[in-house]
Formats: sequence, structure tokens, C-alpha cells
Amino acid sequence: MKKTVDLTMIAFISLSLLSGYLFLMFLVSSPLQSPFYSAGFSLVLMGIVVLGYRSFKNWLRLVAAPLFLLGFITGYLIGTAIFLRPITRKELPPLEIPASKQSDGFTAVIYFTHGEPPTYDKAIPAWKHSIQEMDESGAPFIPYPFRPFFLMQYALSF
Repeated sequence: MKKTVDLTMIAFISLSLLSGYLFLMFLVSSPLQSPFYSAGFSLVLMGIVVLGYRSFKNWLRLVAAPLFLLGFITGYLIGTAIFLRPITRKELPPLEIPASKQSDGFTAVIYFTHGEPPTYDKAIPAWKHSIQEMDESGAPFIPYPFRPFFLMQYALSF
């Protein structure tokens, strides 16, 4: 019986960690992907409730709620650290005009458009670059654990 309790405790903690990660992915995913993460988060929550109700008896049910909360927050923070990890920068080749070519310089093309469509999924990586640059320069920005909520608000503004 002791092994059963240990396995259910491991499953409960694992599902709690997974729920925090799925919640994070719901916050930072594109509008086309967020329903999948939302459905996964809902299924994991239902699994946690069923597992918690069937596995924990009497006073142990009081321990299950804080244990879930601790696992959820831990999964969320680990996922946030993975998602917002620094982006490696690639070295760009130098812009040089060959000596054999006569030129006045470089030409820039500027596009004026109406904005990104709702299915545009490159905005979040662009914001990750901006956040990294703000961190490197020391500019004040939203505290680290709350940055996915900022990205969610940006994704919803499309």
C-alpha cells in the first residue's frame, strides 16, 4: 500500500508541474495554438482533481491543495525560465562593397503595411529579443515571473 501512495504522490506532483507549464504555454502561444494548450491544461486539471479526490483521504486532502499550488507555481516558473532564456546571437557578416564595384552605398527598402495578421507567430520571438535587450541595458521592465502575462496581452491585441 505504501508504494501506491508514493506513486500517486509522484503522479500528483508531476501533473501539478505539467499544469503550470501548460498554463505558461497557453499564455505565450499564438492565437492558433492557444486552444490546444487550454484544452491540455483543462484535462490535466481534471486529472488532478480526480487523482486528488480518489487518492487523498480525510486530512490529507488539506495537504493536496497546497501541494498542487506549489507544483503549479514551480512548473510555471521553470517553464518561464526555459521560455525566456537568452537568445543566442549570431555574428553578422560585415557589409562591405567590393573594391571592383562602383557604388554610392546601400539601398534600404521600407515597407508600410497595415500590421500583422492574427495568425502572425513571429511577434512573440521579437518581443523576447526586445526583453533581452532591455535586460542587458538595464532598462526597467515587468518583473520576470509576470512577463508571460505581458506577452499574452500583446498576442490578444491582434
